[in-house]
Amino acid sequence: MAIVGETIKVLFIGDLAVGKTSIFKLFKNHEVKKNPKHTTDPDIVSKTIVIANPHTTVELHLYDTAGQERHKTLTRQFYRNADIALLVFSIDDGDSFHHI
Repeated sequence: MAIVGETIKVLFIGDLAVGKTSIFKLFKNHEVKKNPKHTTDPDIVSKTIVIANPHTTVELHLYDTAGQERHKTLTRQFYRNADIALLVFSIDDGDSFHHI
């Protein structure tokens, strides 16, 4: 018998063009594109996962901020009540690490 767990809010945060959307789409629908286009709008998806021991169902709410961190007023709504933040940066761009 599965136990229904909590909803977990997960944010993908980082500069433009560091790979947030690529990681997000991998979680969302197992899609990987070789040359993805820049994301212009934030994206939100819900995904249910099962944790094996004990059998618990957890609903993830995944938020791709699409590099909107530069517009601080837009992202405050995303940050509110977040449980997990995935800080994404490019190893080719040292500034992207310092910005997070």
